[in-house]
Amino acid sequence: MLARELCPAEVHLEPELAALAVLDVALMAARVALIAEHPDVGHLGLYHEPEPLPPIVVIAALLVDRTLELRGLLTHYRRTLDDFRAAEDDRQADFPF
Repeated sequence: MLARELCPAEVHLEPELAALAVLDVALMAARVALIAEHPDVGHLGLYHEPEPLPPIVVIAALLVDRTLELRGLLTHYRRTLDDFRAAEDDRQADFPF
């Protein structure tokens, strides 16, 4: 995902990268903590329960699912940003003035 070391030059050019890196780590920590607290929210475990689940477990499961979605969006944002910067660099090379 996004979790990689940032250099000051990157953050100077794209300051959102610092906040997104922190968000990525926080999302992963939240996901792991929720699964540790509520093992039933692990993948598919939630769907094999014969009885209704307590609301806290249902909400924890939703949060776990959403962390994966958000981390995917962060990765997509980073790739799109890299593509945008590469295209911008290509334009600068074509028109150096």
